Amino acid sequence: MKPLASVKELTQLRDKIQERQAKQEKKIQVKVHLGTCGISSGANKVLQAFKEGVENNKLSDVSILKAACIGL
Repeated sequence: MKPLASVKELTQLRDKIQERQAKQEKKIQVKVHLGTCGISSGANKVLQAFKEGVENNKLSDVSILKAACIGL
């Protein structure tokens, strides 16, 4: 991402993000945790399986999200 050059660009970016979040909140969210422990336990395969399942079944109301580790 390029650096923002003005307050106007920051405002436009904020508005774009808020719009995307509003659409996202209306969907079913599946979060796959991709910290090192998750990846070592097969999280990448789980992520791929969810993506394929959503795509193959044309589930437009489901959003697959990558999430960070939640810690101990």
